[in-house]
Amino acid sequence: MIQIILLSFIIILVIFFIKNRELFINFRFYNNKYLSKTEACQVIDNELDISDYNDMDFKLRNINIENKNTHYCDRLLDFLPADKKLLDWVMEIITKKTPNKLRFLFNNITYGKYEMNVENNFPHTHGNTIFLTDKFISGILYYLNNNLEEDMIRDIGVIIIHECIHLWQRKDTKLFYKLYIYYWNFIKVKKIHNNYFVDRVRYNPDGVDLNWVLSIKNKNILLLSVYKKNSKHIGHVDTIGVFLKKEGISYIVPDHSEVEIKQLNKIKEYNYLFENINGNNYHPNELSAELISIYYMKLMGISHKNFNNRALDQINKWFENDVYKKY
Repeated sequence: MIQIILLSFIIILVIFFIKNRELFINFRFYNNKYLSKTEACQVIDNELDISDYNDMDFKLRNINIENKNTHYCDRLLDFLPADKKLLDWVMEIITKKTPNKLRFLFNNITYGKYEMNVENNFPHTHGNTIFLTDKFISGILYYLNNNLEEDMIRDIGVIIIHECIHLWQRKDTKLFYKLYIYYWNFIKVKKIHNNYFVDRVRYNPDGVDLNWVLSIKNKNILLLSVYKKNSKHIGHVDTIGVFLKKEGISYIVPDHSEVEIKQLNKIKEYNYLFENINGNNYHPNELSAELISIYYMKLMGISHKNFNNRALDQINKWFENDVYKKY
């Protein structure tokens, strides 16, 4: 009798799991973690070295040099219950729309929260954590109240996907290096010699290492995001390509009188691979986050239906040859 009852119970559980399989899958892949101010400050202390900032970085972020070590921690906030509900809803909808084979990206995402106007309200990452501002989070409410799921993904969700990709880049550096080097023609070098542009480069925690050279069609190009001469905030930048000299195995920025600089989207060698990518285009980490986001949006059927370029073609091959075999 006991065996019959146990067998019946097992059968009921199996039937329940089969009927609710999608629910179990979704729950597994948007298990968000929300850091307290203290926990988020620890992430910043461990991951952010503001000694890498140049003078423009300090000035345009309004960082008081005397209090520079507490600038970010002093502006952290604790998550409210409403914040968590909004972000949980975002991840629930994104996960529901994402093909199963791509949902690994959303596994165990950690969030920190800033007050308004930190980093110009740009979402960004440190370590294993996505940092969002109060303004960004509160903007989700409109979509929830009006049940605008696809609009939310186009406006908010794609940004979350972009930041999740930055977390993935840190977790699996070798996989992304393979994309950059073998699929996209980048070369990773130890040093760019005579790089006097570093004093104008905007610090980006999602792409700190600038020693990447796009080597294509006999040109060697350094991609950079540099502050404009009269920048008022960290969003005032130009994305440029600097044409390098190559001597042996060394890559060198030519002297001021000889250097050739162009806007990235006006460089034919850049456009050969990355045509129509006009933002988040100044570092391989940003290019991959931008194009993989587009890859997700296309497979979700949300946007970019007709978008294509050679770099996205290579993304497709990278997923088929490397990513799906691993994840």
